[in-house]
Amino acid sequence: MFSAVILAAGYSKRMKEPKALLKFDKNTVFIEHIVVKYLQHKLCNELVVVVNSKLANLLQNYKLDMPKLKIAVNHYPEKERFYSVQCGMKALTHPENIFLHNADNPFVNLKTLDELILRIKGFDFAVPQYQGKGGHPILLSPEIATDIIAEKNTNQNLKEYLRKYKKNYVPVDDRNILVNINNEKDYQLMFRE
Repeated sequence: MFSAVILAAGYSKRMKEPKALLKFDKNTVFIEHIVVKYLQHKLCNELVVVVNSKLANLLQNYKLDMPKLKIAVNHYPEKERFYSVQCGMKALTHPENIFLHNADNPFVNLKTLDELILRIKGFDFAVPQYQGKGGHPILLSPEIATDIIAEKNTNQNLKEYLRKYKKNYVPVDDRNILVNINNEKDYQLMFRE
């Protein structure tokens, strides 16, 4: 079994609107699509979406009232990603492997999730790799989650923090692990061709 933490607490300054609410298709926005895809996986135990207070209010207009799903509000989004990860992990009930997924990448490939689950054994975390480049989501062990939850210094870089742990790069046939929609141009290239 695994859990997932979806990170959507940023201010989306370059996009000028919350990335989590960008249209994925005519019926769904990014966050809805991500949540539904994770919950389709038979091993998904629970899911936490970490949002800022403004996005928390906007989400009331969307269909996110689902079993296994919690919304965690990061009241200090200026503290950046590590603090959001910690907020999300504190909201989880089960100490198990945890996927970290960014809301600015709406693509979830169940086969990629399976590959990471299979290949985390013997490692502290697993990172998908496409043609030599690392991407997301990453899969963290329960041990890392416990350490992050207990960490007092929340003002640090997650990537730097993870350097002390044993990492496994997992080659996958999924170029979408590299997607990172930061601005309107990125969005136009992916979704409005």
